[in-house]
Amino acid sequence: SSHGRVHHMSKKRWILPAALWFMSIRPIDAFLLQHSRACRGPSAATWKAVCVDPPPKGTIWQVFPEGTPDIAPSTASGVIGMWSAHSAVFDLRLGSGKHVQAELVNNVPGALLLHDVLSKEECLQAIVLSEAMGYQEHDLMKNTHAAVTWVADLENVVQPLFLRCQPFLPAILESLGGGAARQLRGLNARLRCYRYQPDGHQTFRLHRDDSFPMSSLDRHHGDRLVWDVSRGAESSVLTFLLYLSDEFDGGHTSFVPRHKEEALHVVDGICIAEDDTELITVKPRAGSVLVFYQTCSLDGDSESHPLAPLHEGSRVFHTRGKHTSPKYVIRSDVMYSC
Repeated sequence: SSHGRVHHMSKKRWILPAALWFMSIRPIDAFLLQHSRACRGPSAATWKAVCVDPPPKGTIWQVFPEGTPDIAPSTASGVIGMWSAHSAVFDLRLGSGKHVQAELVNNVPGALLLHDVLSKEECLQAIVLSEAMGYQEHDLMKNTHAAVTWVADLENVVQPLFLRCQPFLPAILESLGGGAARQLRGLNARLRCYRYQPDGHQTFRLHRDDSFPMSSLDRHHGDRLVWDVSRGAESSVLTFLLYLSDEFDGGHTSFVPRHKEEALHVVDGICIAEDDTELITVKPRAGSVLVFYQTCSLDGDSESHPLAPLHEGSRVFHTRGKHTSPKYVIRSDVMYSC
């Protein structure tokens, strides 16, 4: 089954501060424009060729956890897999997001699709940037895709992305524990970039998404990640899944209906669904965002949101007779006050 028909939602007009529109901004690097054009080529070899080239020197840099000694980065290169990038490489302040439309996902309570959040060019720029940072392959049984973490700049990337989606996100949510209502705050700057090759093997098996604190770059040390910037004042409630590509078969985000969860069985800690289990599927569309509830479990506490759906990132396949790309997706989190 599919996510169903479009339910258009009201949207308030918003205007970025004039200073952001008129401030001097370097144009997107020629490297990205060149490789964006090349990435539209028909062959997988073209993708590989353009995506291993390094970006201009100094435009991306590795990021390390807060508290990492200054001497450690010289010996830890290529191990941690966290990076950040200069606004010359990726900057969303020039876009408007004025064409964003919302669609409810049928039979997944609280789930929402936002279309046209990023343009095709912005998606392609994000893909090339993530490839330049360098994906690391994983085979952890539950997930067998490649990943890299992009600690994005708040002003140039995270806040503009949030503003495009804010009119459709719940401004206030009830607290599960009966406390004060939770206020919408923004997006997590710790962007987890995932790549699924169209080989029919890579997947993210059935699971529920846990919640996270707000992370961002240290203001004084741009190569350090601060795990909890708010010091416990904010945590995530919703998953924010941004699709960057769609030229493939499969690759759905697939949800298990609540009434089917009892039929699941667990093998080595992994939830397995029977082959005939009918899933609720969402087909990736480049530039769209899928939003749904998390468990609200943070640091191992027992709180679990009743609307957190069991879901998977399904296998990706080649499209017969057509150009096929890997599935690229970015995971962030929608943050609320605690």
